[in-house]
Amino acid sequence: MDLLERDAELAAITELAAGAEHGVGSVVVVRGTAGIGKSTVLNRLADTMTGALRAGGGELEDDVPFGVVRELLSTLAPHDQALSDAAELCAPVFARGRAGDSPGDAGAVLHGLYWLVADAAEREPLTLVVDDVQWADRASVRFLAYLARRIGDLRCTLALGLRAGPRGHVRDDVLALIGLPGVHRIDLATLSPDAVATLIASSLGTTVDPSFAQACVAATGGNPLLCVALAGELSRRRMRGTATETAAVNEAGAVGVVESVRRRIARCSTAAPPLALAVAILGPSATFRRARDLAGLADADADATAAVDALVAEDVLADERPLRFTHPILRAAVLDDATAATQARRHTDAARLLIAEGAEELAAHHLRLGEPLGDPDAVDVLRRAATGALDRGASEVAVTYLARALIEPPPPPQRAELLYELGVAESYAGLPTATEHLEAALKRTEDAELSVQIAHALGDAQMWSGQWEESVETLERGIAVAPAPAAATVLRSQILRAATGSARVRHLTADRLAELRAREHFDPDERLAMGLLAIELAMTNGPVDRVVALAHRALADQVLLAGNVPEGIHELTATALALVDDETTSLHALDAAVDQARRRGNAMLYARASALRAWSLLRFGRPAEAEADARSALELDEAARFNAVLLPLAVGALIGAVLECRGAAEARAVADEYAAVTADDDAAGAQPLPVARAEVALAERRPDVALAELEVCRRWERAFSGSSVGFASWRPTAVAAHLALGEPDAAAELAAQQSAFAVRFGGATVIGVAEHATALVHRDLPQMERAVETLRGSPARTLLARALTDHGAMLRAIHQPVAARTPLREALDIADRAGAEALALAALEELEAAGARPVRRQATGLDALTPAERRATRMAAEGLTNRQIAQASFVSPRTIEMHLSNAYRKLGVEGRGDLAGLLPAAAG
Repeated sequence: MDLLERDAELAAITELAAGAEHGVGSVVVVRGTAGIGKSTVLNRLADTMTGALRAGGGELEDDVPFGVVRELLSTLAPHDQALSDAAELCAPVFARGRAGDSPGDAGAVLHGLYWLVADAAEREPLTLVVDDVQWADRASVRFLAYLARRIGDLRCTLALGLRAGPRGHVRDDVLALIGLPGVHRIDLATLSPDAVATLIASSLGTTVDPSFAQACVAATGGNPLLCVALAGELSRRRMRGTATETAAVNEAGAVGVVESVRRRIARCSTAAPPLALAVAILGPSATFRRARDLAGLADADADATAAVDALVAEDVLADERPLRFTHPILRAAVLDDATAATQARRHTDAARLLIAEGAEELAAHHLRLGEPLGDPDAVDVLRRAATGALDRGASEVAVTYLARALIEPPPPPQRAELLYELGVAESYAGLPTATEHLEAALKRTEDAELSVQIAHALGDAQMWSGQWEESVETLERGIAVAPAPAAATVLRSQILRAATGSARVRHLTADRLAELRAREHFDPDERLAMGLLAIELAMTNGPVDRVVALAHRALADQVLLAGNVPEGIHELTATALALVDDETTSLHALDAAVDQARRRGNAMLYARASALRAWSLLRFGRPAEAEADARSALELDEAARFNAVLLPLAVGALIGAVLECRGAAEARAVADEYAAVTADDDAAGAQPLPVARAEVALAERRPDVALAELEVCRRWERAFSGSSVGFASWRPTAVAAHLALGEPDAAAELAAQQSAFAVRFGGATVIGVAEHATALVHRDLPQMERAVETLRGSPARTLLARALTDHGAMLRAIHQPVAARTPLREALDIADRAGAEALALAALEELEAAGARPVRRQATGLDALTPAERRATRMAAEGLTNRQIAQASFVSPRTIEMHLSNAYRKLGVEGRGDLAGLLPAAAG
């Protein structure tokens, strides 16, 4: 039958798909009520496009981890061929190993799947068709969203079918997917009266009377599937479409699809109804043998075969294997005809069949939907299925399996283990019930080793939920029963890691912190303790020399990046070195973390390392690179989990970088974009955000607003029991704000405090900033000259440029314009090289006021590169291929090609072989 009144929609979708030939990927959603024809449109699209892959969601299969993805992409990952590079990270999705470095590493799997698609799209354009996406499992939807955000540069079209209406309830994650920017949406309308008449006439093989046709419209509402069902019913009743048969149309239409399906199945044979229900229960796994056995026809093979043939003839089942209904609405009709109790029993029976067959993952799905068996074997099947789901990064599915295992129920000795596994899975999924189940597990177990494992997981979960007191208590309990010193060391490290970043935890663990600070000597293998003390000292004013010595020893051989070390200590130790001016080692260690994230496809590690590297690069006077790293961290899909620790720091680094690069107006736009991100007076990592916002307000000549922003830092410092002039250096901004308000006494007091702390801390950057602030307060030219000389020994080049600009301004103010030009020209040159346009303009204005006629460099060279171009060029200079750069940046190779092409043009070079010496030396 022809596709009626869908030509325009199909043409629009086909045009989008054709764009993939030219490297313009797109996402299109075809929406409509059940039976409106979306499946037909999508199938027609797939039939006409080469390289089309298809899959569909199932109403009862939303707990099969990556079920839709496996159906869609399995041909791209054949078992007899090795996956390449980053695509190998998705191997566990296709039962080919394990992803990432730990269970629940969803970022690795998503990254691998993206590269599986990207590789295939490089070979030929792809059309990916996913029907009934409202029923797709959450892990698959997460990948579809991941792909949709990055599809623009791929030769790939993603076409989704979405059912609206009562039976097409749409989950929040699906709504977020179809609401992404750039997604094209096509809504299918009902058929017109003329189209309904054409369809009915074609089925009856004759023309129909207008009144008969109108009755058909009234009976179906113009829904294509209902029209087809009605046409079939009218044909079976041998109607001819006359005006006298109008009443019969109403009678036939009132039967509806459910009754029509019931009658068509009943006409087949007595074996057909139970067989149809078995197919509906089994879903995509409905092989003939499974459906036959579940229907109770194991000893009546001929009857089962005849029933299948009859159901195919009635157009209820498709003539395919495995068995499936010709349309999801027919499956729904069969299920609607069975009670909830009957369906639950059939799912239980299906689970038994599949367990006996060894198909445990399929069995787990049916166990979840069936009645409890009270069977330890069922508990084991569910637990193994949960482990498989975690290995694929599908933590939400693991939660459903483990929760179901609890009500099986498990044997009493296993209950604590199961509660622990459930709590861990909930932690990965970000569910608030994680702490509840982990607490229950800890109370039930008497096993010391398991107690330590539970304490580790529960302590972290409590910290991220803000339950600081409970967290410390939990970890201390774990330490008390730890059967091995190494296990106790890890738990202590968790406490101390939090204590270096949380004021509340500092007070709760003051004794442990004092013990750590008092230590003078460490064994070579005590990397954790050395790293933690380096972080602690860097956050609480040094001294610098000790921070450097400890951090270098802790970071040796990248031991702190190992999987058995509490997360974040390696990157935080690297950041401690940034606080004490060790640019090379600090960035080398942060680069190592980013490289490891790239190899593993671990998006969370990538985000954490990128955020800390962004802050470090900004401190070192490299704002354009800092902006690129901050944006990379903030754009990752895992932002919800990223938020808890480092989101305020990443946003603060981004605002500060944009302020230096492009000025107050654009920095304000960024600050407004992230206005919902807050900083409190407990978390150390949040303090760069109010400092950055205050600097923007100061640049806008709103010093009162700047001081209000900095109150968060003042309160945090008070709660933290000491200043942190290296990390949260808020006083210099406050000094400038008080001076702008005409409050020199307040400014002088803060400058004096900053100087005292700086002398104690040591380090050229901290001391130079303090000298700069003091010089501004007292208008002290010799002090400003000392600040400039001190900052010459610092890697913080933009801070030197600021001091040079203020030095020139002071000289001009005392009528020494010729002398002023020398520091101002140097400031302009430094700012230009750093891409700090706002700072360069300030120096330029002072130069012009001093009577100079400076010539700015043109918009070429390093300062002309965008942040993305600068990052890609730096990595190319380090020897990475376009593919490796793309994997490191979580974008496509085509995007990297564009960035590098633009960069080569701006730099005036032919290719990557000419980059040596043009870029600042990369750390390490």
